[in-house]
Amino acid sequence: MLDKPDRMDFKPLDVIRKHGVFFTVTDGGLVEWQNLIHRLSFSELTVPYCDPRPPHHRKQAFDFGDVGAGWTANQLGLGCDCLGAIKYLDATLVKPDGEPSTVKNVICIHEQDDGILWKHNNLMTGRAVVVRDRKLIIQFIITLGNYEYISSYHLDSRKVFTSRHARRVSCRRVSIDPGKTSPYGTIVGPGVLAQNHQHIFAARIDAAIDVHRNTVTTEDYLPMPMEPERNPYTQ
Repeated sequence: MLDKPDRMDFKPLDVIRKHGVFFTVTDGGLVEWQNLIHRLSFSELTVPYCDPRPPHHRKQAFDFGDVGAGWTANQLGLGCDCLGAIKYLDATLVKPDGEPSTVKNVICIHEQDDGILWKHNNLMTGRAVVVRDRKLIIQFIITLGNYEYISSYHLDSRKVFTSRHARRVSCRRVSIDPGKTSPYGTIVGPGVLAQNHQHIFAARIDAAIDVHRNTVTTEDYLPMPMEPERNPYTQ
């Protein structure tokens, strides 16, 4: 045992937005921030197991559809699940008898400072120009069996979209003879094999970076050909 804890508890981190937030949410659930995404959704999450031995060769979970992502969504709390000036959204789900049911605070939306986006220090004038980056984060958490999926969409002021899915898990295990190994998993304890598997998300991303006139431009850099006068040292 240690004479003292390996770390002390952190002091509270308070995020105060005295001027309010930059995004808006309408009564119909439309989130307005910057022109980046028109519609974004995940329709399914499938988990195939990479073990060809029966019966595991047929093992493939469809976590969103089979279990129900909506009914396993966590009710989020300020301070741990979400930090800052938070806008919460409720979800209306369908019960087995067909009646609607409202689950409170299953989605949280907030802005987050993301460091320096751009800076230049003019040595001639002694002046510096600094622009900070900012993210809009839309987050939900679902508990599916032995997994906690912490899913969030990150949209920043550079017009960059990132989808993050963090998993907190106690892995599925099968038995294996002590002392043996397997190419189909990792030994996590005596006689215990954690099988290899994947998590594959089916996503629909309808981008709107240029409103609804999206364009794609590619640019490539090629070396100049070697020429005795104009470019004698190229490689």
